Amino acid sequence: MPKTQPMFEIKGFRGKNNLADPARILPAGGTSFLAECRDADIDDEFMIHRRGGFGPPIFPGGGIHSLWSNGEVCLLV
Repeated sequence: MPKTQPMFEIKGFRGKNNLADPARILPAGGTSFLAECRDADIDDEFMIHRRGGFGPPIFPGGGIHSLWSNGEVCLLV
């Protein structure tokens, strides 16, 4: 089987490009834009990291026992 050569090498990401057609986003100078990303941060070295998440606003068993609503007002105890 013949050995294949990569078409290009991506060494970093410059951010998200949600305006261009994803098939037309090409790397330049070893970096490229992402066509889609969610909850990601890009550091000063153009590397992607997951964004820190948040815990649930209400923990199970946190003492919640009543919920009432009249269609306009909702009360939670």
